[in-house]
Formats: sequence, structure tokens, C-alpha cells
Amino acid sequence: MKEKIKIKGLKSQLKIMEGEAQALKIKLANIQKEYHLKLKIINEIKTEIDKFNLSNTIEISDHAIVRYTERVLGYDIDYIKKQILTTEIQELIETLGGNGNYPNKDFKVVVKNNTVVTIV
Repeated sequence: MKEKIKIKGLKSQLKIMEGEAQALKIKLANIQKEYHLKLKIINEIKTEIDKFNLSNTIEISDHAIVRYTERVLGYDIDYIKKQILTTEIQELIETLGGNGNYPNKDFKVVVKNNTVVTIV
């Protein structure tokens, strides 16, 4: 008799769990639909943004500016490099390491991984 009651209780729990699982399955399907809709909207927005970015905006690279100053304006790029990376700066870098801010007259030379990355 106890076994029949136990089996009846387990079957009742099973039906409840199956119902809850089915409800979660439906909820999951709805969330997936909503997720895919959001992804579609995101892609549409990105496409719209790209249209603006591709409009008539023309950029000039830093490389082009350097070449212009060198070839059109006649600046000696090697001379400028020597003004930035003086012997004193090179000695500081060798002594203190290839990362840091090193003073050079009226400015500082910023070095990362043994490369001058900017002037401040």
C-alpha cells in the first residue's frame, strides 16, 4: 500500500515537473525569438551607421601627413628623428629601460617597448 501511495506521489511530481519544463521550453523559444529580433535590429543599426561613415568623409592618414611634410614642405624627417631621439635620450632609455617618459628640452619623449610613441 505504501508503495502505491509513493508511486502516485512520484507520478504527481513528474506531471508537475513535465508541465514546468514545457512552460520553460515555451519561454525559451520566446526569448530566442526576441534575441534574434534584437540581433536583426542591431545589424540594421550598424548598417545605417556604416552608411553615414561611408558618406563623403575622407580621412587623411598620419603617414600621408608625414610624407607631405617630408616631400612637399621639404622637412628632413631624419633630422626630426634625431631631434626627438637624442644621444642623451638613447642613453636614458638604455639605462632606465624601454618604457617611460624621458625629458628632452621643451618636451618629453614617451617610449613604449623601445619605440617612441608620442611627444608630450
